[in-house]
Amino acid sequence: MAIDRKTALWTLSAVAAAAGCAVLLWHLRAAAPPGPGWRVKGPSAAPIVIEEYTDLQCPACRKANEFLKRLEEIYPAAIRITFRHNPLPMHKWSAAAAAAADCAGRQGKFFEYADALFAGQPDWAKTENPSAVFDDYAGKTGLDVSAFRSCRAMPEAIAAVKREGAYAEKRGIDSTPTFIINGKTVSGTGELAQAAAEFEQIIRNSGKR
Repeated sequence: MAIDRKTALWTLSAVAAAAGCAVLLWHLRAAAPPGPGWRVKGPSAAPIVIEEYTDLQCPACRKANEFLKRLEEIYPAAIRITFRHNPLPMHKWSAAAAAAADCAGRQGKFFEYADALFAGQPDWAKTENPSAVFDDYAGKTGLDVSAFRSCRAMPEAIAAVKREGAYAEKRGIDSTPTFIINGKTVSGTGELAQAAAEFEQIIRNSGKR
C-alpha cells in the first residue's frame, strides 16, 4: 500500500510534540571517516545523509531505530544511513552486542541482526550473559553460526567497537542516539522528528523526487 507522505510526516511530527522535546539545536560537525560498507545502506547519491550513533542496549536508541525505519519507508530513495557504534559505559552488554552485530555484518546481515537485537533488547539486556541469545539471533537471521562465534571470540571484534566509541567521544558525541544529518547534529527521537520536517524541502532542492 502506498504511503501518504503528508499524513506520515504529520504523524511523525506529532511524536516530537508528544515527547515535549526542546527547540531543535543544530551543531556543525567535521566529516567522519567511512565506516565498513556493511554498516551503510541507501543510495550513494541520496540527498539526506545520516550518521546514526547508537548504543544497542539503549532503550531510547531502540525507539529511535523504529522511527528511523519509518522515515526510510517514507523516503526509500532519498536517505543514506551509516550506523556507528557508541556503547555507553552504563550498559554492560552494549559493546558485546555491537561486536556481535559487526560479526553479522561480515556475513552481510548487519542491519537484520541489529534489528533483532533492538527487538529483543528488553530481554537480553537483563541476562547474566547474553552470549547464547546472540548465537540464537545469529541462527534466526540466517548466519553461519560457527563463523559468527569464531568472529565474536576474536579480541579485535570488541577492540574495533571500543575504538569507534572513542572516536564518537572525541567528536563530542556523549549521548545516544545521536544523528548527524547532512553534517548537522540532532539528539534523540524528538529532535530527529523535528529534523525530518525539513526532509521534503531538502529533497525538492536536490531535484530528486
